[in-house]
Amino acid sequence: MKVKIILFSIIVGFLNQNFSQATMIAYEGFDYPTRSSLNGLNGGTGWKGAWFGGKANAGSLIVDPNMTFTGLTTSGKKSQQKGDDVRIFRYMDMERSELASLVADGTHGKALGKPGTTVWVSFLIACTSYPKLAHGGIHFMDGVELGENYKKTQRLQLGRQNMGTHWLLVRVDQGGPAAGKWDGTVTSDATVRLLVYRFDFKDTSAEGWMWVDPIPGQAPNDGKADLHAPKIAKFFMNAINVGSGGGATFDFDELRIGTTFKDVAPQK
Repeated sequence: MKVKIILFSIIVGFLNQNFSQATMIAYEGFDYPTRSSLNGLNGGTGWKGAWFGGKANAGSLIVDPNMTFTGLTTSGKKSQQKGDDVRIFRYMDMERSELASLVADGTHGKALGKPGTTVWVSFLIACTSYPKLAHGGIHFMDGVELGENYKKTQRLQLGRQNMGTHWLLVRVDQGGPAAGKWDGTVTSDATVRLLVYRFDFKDTSAEGWMWVDPIPGQAPNDGKADLHAPKIAKFFMNAINVGSGGGATFDFDELRIGTTFKDVAPQK
């Protein structure tokens, strides 16, 4: 009997440990009224307040139908980035108790980026104006400054960059020493893609990967990544902005931020 009790305790401890490692940080499925402006909307989970900072009927609009990808759980509608270079911002809720082991003190409050932690990000994206070249996708930020200085707190760009032709990863530093760019191999065209990023945070840097169209529910092999960024300058992130510019339009949907692949690419 004593052996059974010990074995049961070990199994329960193992299950609790693995359960705690999986945390959905934030999700946005854009389940809002069709043709509404994203600015001011307040759905999804894991966020601190509504989307803000944009202009009425500018930046991103909600359209039907939603984007889909084989095997991926989806819901709601989708956002359409209009190419007018209007950014819309949102804070992640870093005060939740289940995130305590993941956050550190960034320049602008509690943020993701604590050494020894891992964060996964995924979304569906397609450049509907292809072959027009311009930027689109998402930026991660350490705090938000509205107005002409909004770029000062951008830390990562995921999606496509100005004049770029492939899905990529950029460490943003406005020309400073922390800047870096890693190009993928898949053309950023009108094909709906599931982009999945992973960031392993270290003491003075981070390591990053991007996979294009991995199978939902099955953690991908590092060697199968479309790009690998072995050393990204240290950064923190607690907010995002979305939008596109240069007249390039993008469909964007199913934004997930979590601590495991299954968090961000759940199989339906």
